[in-house]
Amino acid sequence: MSVTTILIGAILLFLSLVSFIPQYHHILWRRDCSGISLSYVLFNLIAATEQCALGLHYIVDNVEVSDTIVGSTPTVGDWLNLWQLGVVWICHSALFILCLCYPPERPGPKRTVLAVYISFLLISLAPVVFESFLPAPGDSSEHDRRWFSATFSGVHTMFINPIVTVIGFASLFEQARETRSRPSLGALSIMGLAIQAVVFAVVALYWPLRMTIPQSSGICHHCGVASPGISWLVGQPSITLCLRLSKQCSCGLRGVREVKFKE
Repeated sequence: MSVTTILIGAILLFLSLVSFIPQYHHILWRRDCSGISLSYVLFNLIAATEQCALGLHYIVDNVEVSDTIVGSTPTVGDWLNLWQLGVVWICHSALFILCLCYPPERPGPKRTVLAVYISFLLISLAPVVFESFLPAPGDSSEHDRRWFSATFSGVHTMFINPIVTVIGFASLFEQARETRSRPSLGALSIMGLAIQAVVFAVVALYWPLRMTIPQSSGICHHCGVASPGISWLVGQPSITLCLRLSKQCSCGLRGVREVKFKE
């Protein structure tokens, strides 16, 4: 990864963090989260968690392996990509906590979304943390992490990841339903939605350029066709981030219409 790419990645990382501040500020100023769908927040957090878990998995599983998108020794760019996914996960986690702590009081739904997310953590980030403590690949695959890593990668890439992408798209409808059911936007920040729409659009478009495709990944360098696994791994963050863009724009336009109607 070139110095220019690293610099742009660092700027996008900072802007991703900043893009959540207007929503945080709006909630803290109002001291409530009315108008923000718990399902919307939960679904986005699940998507961010899955991306972060996969990113961390490929960092952990890189020892003495040269045919993955992470080098046998992770580069600055590899760590920057992980930090991008990690920061988005942390920001969504903070929003999730705010929605659980502030009114309106919804003890039943709040307990439900918390239980759902804890359950998802147990099949996403928790296994990767466990994986990091397993012995590095050695002479015998029976005594190192290779079987565990292969199982985790296969299950998540082929099954869980596609489902999570659909869940991320479904969050659009959850928030739209919440917005339509209210006379005002409540704690939903239009400025925050607008900033996130722009930032995540750039992140989505730039993400494939940040990835390193190995020679043995299944890429046909003459025809430009990639194997399904690599194609999904490289493209899935872009797909999910583009879905976020459509969600933010939709919710933002809805908010503008609500404000104009009130005026």
